[in-house]
Amino acid sequence: MPYPVVQALVFNELLIVRVEPDVGKIFNRNIFAYSKDCQVRWQIEESPHGTEVDKPYTSIALSGKNDLTIDD
Repeated sequence: MPYPVVQALVFNELLIVRVEPDVGKIFNRNIFAYSKDCQVRWQIEESPHGTEVDKPYTSIALSGKNDLTIDD
């Protein structure tokens, strides 16, 4: 991991993790999905919302319908 993990959950047999960049570092693609064999399956794209350069994602969760929700 490039930074410390601050959230993790299992979704569709993937481990979804959100990392927290160091203060002063810009790292907006801060959510990853890992397979059971510890391979990165995807890394989230940078959020297109907002006007600030530094805008990492702030939360991951599962909804009542077992959908993955991500807040920016």
